[in-house]
Amino acid sequence: MLSAILIFAALVNLVGALGPELGFDALWYHLTIPKLYLMWGRIDFIPGGLLYYSAMPRLGEFLFLGAMRVMGEAGDLGAHLISWLAGIGAAFVTYKIARKYLDQKFSLLAAVIFYATPLLGWLSGSAYVDLIRTFFEALVVYWLLEKKFVMAGTAAGLAIGTKTLAIGSLAILFVLSGFNFSFLLPAVFLGGPWFIWAWQKTGYPFYPLGAGILNTNEHSSLSGLFTENKLNPLFFLAFLNRTNFFLWAYTLATFLFWLVTPQGGGGRYLLPYLPVYAVLATQMISKKRWLVALAGVFVVFSIAYRSAANVKIIPYLTGKETRTEYLCKNLDFSTAVFVDCDGWFAENIKSSDLVLVKGFHNLYYVDFPFVDETWYKGEKTDYTLIYGRNESHKGNRGTKIYENQLTGAIIYKTQ
Repeated sequence: MLSAILIFAALVNLVGALGPELGFDALWYHLTIPKLYLMWGRIDFIPGGLLYYSAMPRLGEFLFLGAMRVMGEAGDLGAHLISWLAGIGAAFVTYKIARKYLDQKFSLLAAVIFYATPLLGWLSGSAYVDLIRTFFEALVVYWLLEKKFVMAGTAAGLAIGTKTLAIGSLAILFVLSGFNFSFLLPAVFLGGPWFIWAWQKTGYPFYPLGAGILNTNEHSSLSGLFTENKLNPLFFLAFLNRTNFFLWAYTLATFLFWLVTPQGGGGRYLLPYLPVYAVLATQMISKKRWLVALAGVFVVFSIAYRSAANVKIIPYLTGKETRTEYLCKNLDFSTAVFVDCDGWFAENIKSSDLVLVKGFHNLYYVDFPFVDETWYKGEKTDYTLIYGRNESHKGNRGTKIYENQLTGAIIYKTQ
């Protein structure tokens, strides 16, 4: 029964993964950075005030780059499938951790509680990197429990290479491992080069963190875990389970780290710790029948919620909507995301043209030669594309030849 629920949840999440990307951060940099690497034929730091995340660890983006190289215009689908597989992998590792303390039935329940989380379902169909990090961090915990310190350190290094915040997990687990250097050294060896590269490119190894670019006054909202991210409240039974000091101390320390981390990611930044939370919570649940029933209710609600969220993808998957129609129907264009909704750019911009882009924030769906104002170096351009809802970019020299009210795109022919 529980195996069937896991399979069904995975299929629901797969439906979400088959849709085009809508996520803000994915369209801002997770997908755009590797797309630019392919367009330019090189991997480099992207200067200017838009894609400063190109200095941070980018293992996930490199995986997406491979998907784009193979799948071309459907590169976001390839990235989604990587996230989907990472979610399944994290659920499997959750089961493996649980088997150290629970029988098969309740170990499967721990995996279901983790995997059926709506937040995980959404990320399974996105090009965010949080599930890749979650998979690696779950492996770190599992291998530490197995006393395989070098393998745990290797996984920790890969987690850091995916997201800088994994350094917090490394610090916590290094202490809990008894300051085991056979665990620390592989992590530093694999994770360190990303920060050396950032230091060489920007003069600061943790750029843009601490560089005055990011909003450090925004902290996690506890209520948002349940309202926005729809986390199962039963996860927090983990704090009451002290039967295993290592896992309990990890739970407490990671949650405190999440609380003090300046970020706008909410539950996304808590997700890498949820495999352990699920195991400890399931140990508590296994002792009370009414908690087992309550867990079942939350799991059913979570899968139903994710299924309902995927309904909007069905017209696209059945061919009733084109990729462009789906995007133009579901994207929020107030966020300055570009899409060629009426096909004007495909019909009028030649491969030999160069377009200067001003004011657009999310550029993944730009399918013509362009240079953004943030890294523009005076190249000769044929057109200027501005985001018309940004007043600071109006009044450009040239002849206005096109405007789209839906997307806010305005084109000027360069004089």
